[in-house]
Amino acid sequence: MDVVEKFTKVAALICEPVRARILWSLLDGKAYTATELAVFADISSTSASNHLSKLIDGNILKVQVQGRHRYFSFSNPEIAYAVEALA
Repeated sequence: MDVVEKFTKVAALICEPVRARILWSLLDGKAYTATELAVFADISSTSASNHLSKLIDGNILKVQVQGRHRYFSFSNPEIAYAVEALA
């Protein structure tokens, strides 16, 4: 995959409105559960899980498992900077 294809894929992931709201809610630097992110984005938990899977596959988010809970956060700080810069 060349650079243009990678950029296009990442831009599509970040700029989709629901995923943009999810990413915006993570700018405070905390990790949140899928349920919490669903509330922030005003979507169902099922929809949030689908969007979060895409963001993880795109290496935009990472997930940390603690017991029964899964916490989502940015995979690296540069992504948070990019999201903030788009604002």
